[in-house]
Amino acid sequence: LAAIGTAAQFTYLDGSRPVLLALHQFPGLPPVSQSEKTAVTAAIPTDAAFLADPFDANYDALHLVAERTLAASWKDVPIEGAALAEWIGRLETLGLVRRDGDSYPRTGISYEELPLDQIVAAARQFGAAYLVTGPQYESRYSQSNLVQPAGGSGRYKVFRLR
Repeated sequence: LAAIGTAAQFTYLDGSRPVLLALHQFPGLPPVSQSEKTAVTAAIPTDAAFLADPFDANYDALHLVAERTLAASWKDVPIEGAALAEWIGRLETLGLVRRDGDSYPRTGISYEELPLDQIVAAARQFGAAYLVTGPQYESRYSQSNLVQPAGGSGRYKVFRLR
């Protein structure tokens, strides 16, 4: 998204920094287990970004707890300027929001309904080398020649772009 670095060094493109809270629980976000954190941090290098459903709070929690960069998120909204334009642009690129005057309503399309090649193309455009999905979609990703399994645990299955 409009973020660079890991949660420990998390910085918006405009240079501002959010306040980080306790390691495994963030108010309003689902908890991430130690085993899920360990599996994801083993699969995704510290300096790598991942793309996941930007509207699913599980991935917002994961990126904060695992200290890995999430390439697009509905929750991490920059305040203004180029970072805000980039944030909107990423959600538009995925086809999940559309401009309607001064607002950006959701299109009604679910992230996991998008063709996998469209998700992979967006991840590449955003500089993300990994995709993270839930176990219910693992077989869809595993059967693709666009990605390869990289690890994960519990709610989080990690795939590396080929």
